[in-house]
Amino acid sequence: MMVNVEGSFTPAETVEAIRSGTAEIGLLGSSGQPHTADLDVCQLESQPLVLISPPGTEADSDTIERQHLDGLRFVISQRGSLMRQLIDSALVHDSSTSVIAEMAHRTSLLPLVCAGVGHTVMPDSWRDIAASSGCVVRRIVPEVHLDIFVVSRKGELSPGAEALMSLIHSRALGLDFGT
Repeated sequence: MMVNVEGSFTPAETVEAIRSGTAEIGLLGSSGQPHTADLDVCQLESQPLVLISPPGTEADSDTIERQHLDGLRFVISQRGSLMRQLIDSALVHDSSTSVIAEMAHRTSLLPLVCAGVGHTVMPDSWRDIAASSGCVVRRIVPEVHLDIFVVSRKGELSPGAEALMSLIHSRALGLDFGT
């Protein structure tokens, strides 16, 4: 069996890779279930978005109200991501909010935040690594969630992909395989 992993930057790119046959299984994050009636979709989890701020940022709470994002300088992922949508909304409502850098992949964001270039918005799964890097991490309220899904074509999967999707669906149903 061969496994090939490639990055896609938006849910639409992931869905297109599945539909076109470029990939058998895709992992994507979106705000709610993607509109993919022709695909098998299984939700894995839901993660709240957090604000990650440079080391030394003053914070009197472990939460930040959405309206307090106004006026901040951001390093952010490209258009099409949920994190970017949240920042774009702040940009519309406050002219002092700015995007300092737009990165193609979110793995490039944390080093820029650590260097003090600006703030970023990421899923909560980045909390531990950001905090261990010295960054200040706060949950955004009211919460916005990134829902994590696995998608595949219905039927016509390789034996390995079929087995993996079966395990994913079993996990989603709460079945225990003793692992």
